Formats: sequence, structure tokens, C-alpha cells
Amino acid sequence: RGGLGPRARVAASSSSERCVNQETLANGRYVVTRRLATGGMGEVLLAEFGGDDEVAPGLLVVKRILSAAPGHSPNEQQVRMLLEEGRLGLRLSHDNLVETFRIEKDGDSPLLVIELLAGRSMAQILGQAKKRKEMVPVDVALAVLRGACCGLHFAHTLVDGDGRPLNI
Repeated sequence: RGGLGPRARVAASSSSERCVNQETLANGRYVVTRRLATGGMGEVLLAEFGGDDEVAPGLLVVKRILSAAPGHSPNEQQVRMLLEEGRLGLRLSHDNLVETFRIEKDGDSPLLVIELLAGRSMAQILGQAKKRKEMVPVDVALAVLRGACCGLHFAHTLVDGDGRPLNI
């Protein structure tokens, strides 16, 4: 894994985009700029990274267990699930899948360090089209679906060391 893959990394944000109370993770390696999403088990954070031998500097995504936020501690099952997701992500190297760069630790809690796929989400594109009372052009919709299907096909055809499907 060459670190960046075929996509360009997003440059680090300016200091004006940073959070007022900057949180750092993994002994200061990642500076959280904002929360991107929160789910039942975890949260996804946008973070600045200064770069190293494996990953270029810039913005990336850090996923952590929600209970690993300051003042909380994760439970064993959550840790196991996030680590499993991370190990699987490290095996998924395909142009139509975001790259998992590494699994890190922040204290006792695991972090997944993931490529930031810059741009608008499909939900944003569909919402914008709906507001304009327009349809997403068929060629655009088909290109998105084709890319998603190619990434899913790659993931679904992965096998373990004995040739058995991973059942992703």
C-alpha cells in the first residue's frame, strides 16, 4: 500500500477552519478539526495530519468508538468490532473504496485512520437536485452506481489465506 493510492489528498485546512478547543489524538499526531458524523457506536472526525513516511500531510478521517471520547472508556466488544473493521479495511485496496491507512491507539482506545474522500456526498447531490426540481443526469447516476458496484464486487470476492470467502 503506497499511502495515497490514485487519489490526491486534500491539503490541510487553514487555522480559521479549526475548532476553538482543538482535540488531539494519538499523542498529537492528529488534530481534530470537526466531527463529520456520529453513529450508534462511533464517531467520524475530520483531522489534520502532519504526514510521515507512509501517509502524506493533509486532512484525513479518524474513526473512533463513541465512548472513547474524552471522559469515557470503550467496552471490549466495541474495541473488538472496530479493530476487526480496521483489519478488514487494511485489506481493501481498490480505486472505488476509501483507503484505511492504519490502525492507531489513542490511550487505550483504537482509532481507524482513513482516507478523506473530498467532495459532495450522494445525499447532498440528490438533495440539491430535489430542491431544483431536477433529476440527476442518467450518465452521472450510472457512473456513481458503477463505481459503487465495482468496489462492492471487489470486497465480496476477497478470500482468506485458505481461499475461503470472507463473506463481506
